[in-house]
Amino acid sequence: MGKALSRSNGGDRYVILQNADINVTPFVDVMLVLLIIFMVSIPPATAALKLDLPVGTPPTSPTQPPVYVSVAADGSIFLAGAVSKPTSREALVADLTAALNTRYPENAADPHRNQVMIRADADLEYGRFTAVLNQLESAGYLNIGLISEEQS
Repeated sequence: MGKALSRSNGGDRYVILQNADINVTPFVDVMLVLLIIFMVSIPPATAALKLDLPVGTPPTSPTQPPVYVSVAADGSIFLAGAVSKPTSREALVADLTAALNTRYPENAADPHRNQVMIRADADLEYGRFTAVLNQLESAGYLNIGLISEEQS
């Protein structure tokens, strides 16, 4: 605490006044150092749980090869895999369903089991790609994979 001198009302005498402000800078410095020390020295909380997970079983039916939907930069669509043929965006779902029903008749009632892979040209507009993807999803084809190829 600092002391200050002030002139009193009566003449030559000085009165010593007390300054009651606390200097908090050293306190903050010490607290920050302690915080850093505790953060570094305390190990992270880890909990060990013993889990008895069931053993995985392989699928009973062999996996079917996927159907590939290729979208070119100009927007033209080509089916490959189960059947190889060009198609349009309007006829995509009908052609894909017909191709899958002839190739995999056991999945005709459930299109969720059919796997469809989509690959698109690098120069294709994103809006055209998402339109094809949304069209397949709205038709019930939810097992969709995206194929990306490295640029050389």
